[in-house]
Amino acid sequence: MSIFKNLKFQHLLLLVYLDETGSLTKASERLHITQPALSRWLNEIEEDCGSELFERTGKGMKATSAGTIFVEYAQRILKNLERVEEDLYALKVGSSRTFKIGITPACAPTLIPLTVTLFQELQPNVKIVVKEGLMQDLLPQLHTDRLDIVVGRLDNYSPDPLTMSEVLYEDHVKIIGRYDHPLAGKKDVPWEALKDYPWIIWPKETPIRKQLDRLLTIAGVTTIDYQIQSNSFFMNLNLMQSNNFISAASESVVQSLAQTNLLSIIQMEKLKTINPGTIGVVYLGDQLNTHLMQNFVECLHQAAKKLNFA
Repeated sequence: MSIFKNLKFQHLLLLVYLDETGSLTKASERLHITQPALSRWLNEIEEDCGSELFERTGKGMKATSAGTIFVEYAQRILKNLERVEEDLYALKVGSSRTFKIGITPACAPTLIPLTVTLFQELQPNVKIVVKEGLMQDLLPQLHTDRLDIVVGRLDNYSPDPLTMSEVLYEDHVKIIGRYDHPLAGKKDVPWEALKDYPWIIWPKETPIRKQLDRLLTIAGVTTIDYQIQSNSFFMNLNLMQSNNFISAASESVVQSLAQTNLLSIIQMEKLKTINPGTIGVVYLGDQLNTHLMQNFVECLHQAAKKLNFA
């Protein structure tokens, strides 16, 4: 911690502004100080760190590898200070704090509703904002403070230095049709039989599609003639009600719906084991020690157990 003993709030702004503008002149203007003073600050920070943080290039100032790391953490510190200011103001005027959750379709019908219910019992005065999307679209929003946490399939998740993740449970892909589909109720349905029916298929970039493709490859089914491509589970569900469409879905999503007259899980013949998908949670590492984050992650684990997913 000794390298930070002289670090000040203005130093963090300096690093962020210099990274954003690539110019000592523009950064000094934003900080309302002279350029020589800003250069002196930068030299002091680099001396304390023992590393060069920015280098001069033909296009201006560019962060070094060490500088990039420092800037990322400076941005997080400044964002957290903004949140402190917002929370203190909310407390002063009697308004509620906000907790922003990103989720993927695999979590929307079952896990998240129960989690939110449990969380509200612990934090009744917190406003909850839920945004549904794909992991590749949601994860970057953790770094811009647009989301506090992301819950979804971790199959293609690549960790970065600022985030942490936890696995909640394993999740398998199931083949589904409407409740009275011609294949419903049959056992050990051959995978080749799926070619006889129209498909609603998920886009190629989605984890569930990739897992389905692996299953079909193992089963020796080389091509699927699909009529509709959609990443909306509930639209797919409605389309299946009046047609012989079949589709794929997350086991955790369809378990409860299979007990109604909305869909049936088609019992396919067994294949050799492949690694199942995983449902998990991703958040910025420095956020876990906050009370809201701890409560929400705890509620996620409780909900997964109550639903018999974990």
